[in-house]
Amino acid sequence: MGTNSNYLSQVINEYKEVNFNKYLSELRIHYITNLLFENREYLKYGIETLAKECGIASRQNFSDLFYEINGIRPTDFIRKRKQELDNKGSFSTWNAV
Repeated sequence: MGTNSNYLSQVINEYKEVNFNKYLSELRIHYITNLLFENREYLKYGIETLAKECGIASRQNFSDLFYEINGIRPTDFIRKRKQELDNKGSFSTWNAV
């Protein structure tokens, strides 16, 4: 980005009110959540593959972060999303993440 990492970290701390690592984790989880919500192919992937896809090395860390940010475990999110897609013609009760 053409700036020093200390300055970037300071700006994130000030404007996002979280540290750099937390902010990056949130971006990664939001990225994979959007993929799961918008692209049916990602619903076929295992948790470890999803973790790697968004740059998180540990399956457990991914699952914990996903739950912390979205309030639902990734396996439950996937199951719920698949059900919603299967019942596509009926009224959706999905609570957007």
